[in-house]
Amino acid sequence: MAGLFRRWSRLAVALAASLALAGPARAGDWEFIVNPYVMAPSSNGKFGVGPFETQISTSAAAVFRNLNWGVMGGLEANNGVWGVNLDINYMNVDVTDDDVRRLSVNGHQAAYTGTLLRRVHENAWVYAGLRLSDMGVALGCNQACPLPGGTPVRRGKQWVEALAGFRADLPFNDRLAMVMTADVGGFGFGSEISVNAWPQLALRTGRNSRALLGYRLIYVKHESGEGASRFEYDALTFGPTLGVEFRF
Repeated sequence: MAGLFRRWSRLAVALAASLALAGPARAGDWEFIVNPYVMAPSSNGKFGVGPFETQISTSAAAVFRNLNWGVMGGLEANNGVWGVNLDINYMNVDVTDDDVRRLSVNGHQAAYTGTLLRRVHENAWVYAGLRLSDMGVALGCNQACPLPGGTPVRRGKQWVEALAGFRADLPFNDRLAMVMTADVGGFGFGSEISVNAWPQLALRTGRNSRALLGYRLIYVKHESGEGASRFEYDALTFGPTLGVEFRF
């Protein structure tokens, strides 16, 4: 899986570089964009803490069933040439796995991404920035799981990675457009690799507002520490998204 995403990573970087060769735009008044959204995520991969490892295979229904609360959304300010963007994705969940050694998993998963944008075409931006990933987990069990002394295993992990990508907003007509966002990061700094791909259909609902329907894929491969301090996360998270966009 990592090899496939490396190939997509090279393609995204090459596309971003080619877009950067386009003619310059001119700065104008500052515009502010608020973009709350929800995602129905499913995940496949593996997760390890210390000597324990489990396969990840969760459906969107299971995530929502075990979700305590979450926050997802984006904020942006740009002047038509330069801009800054913040994307927040946080989920807090409680899970009990009765089929695999009766493990219980309680914790949170978050990604906070800040980027600097540069407009390179009427309908395209390139960007670069940093992503802070934050995961906290407590592994416990009911009665059939050999945790030492029955004590839960608690681990938290944060890492920062650099990323680069592009965003294209391609109109079909006055009301409907395709919005494509893609970036790659990691490369051994923070994580081994991370990939984010997010195509969306945008329908204009007002002069300064749009509704967006999309499908997002996020792949992260991170491993650090040894023995009891080992932390591993290698998973693909994917699912439909629904959001709104307001411009001021």
